[in-house]
Amino acid sequence: MERSELIHVLLQQQNNMCFICEKPIDEAIDQIEIDHIIPRAKGGKDDDNNYAATHAFCNRNKSDSDLRVARCLAKYDQVKEKFGTQLPNRPNLA
Repeated sequence: MERSELIHVLLQQQNNMCFICEKPIDEAIDQIEIDHIIPRAKGGKDDDNNYAATHAFCNRNKSDSDLRVARCLAKYDQVKEKFGTQLPNRPNLA
């Protein structure tokens, strides 16, 4: 399967959302990357079930994290952004 076809299939499976930030991806304008959900270095396979489409920005910011971990961290950042200024119970990972 060619890259563009794989991106199209992945986005259909993901409801046109980035696997990491879960915000919309527009095939026509967004830079899109395909990555392993479970990295090959951690036992992930080169298999269609182990690929996900992400915004290029989201994928580059995750470093070497598993995509599932990157998704959790993105959700945390969204909560922190929304509630981070509310005292006394600001979100933290400590």
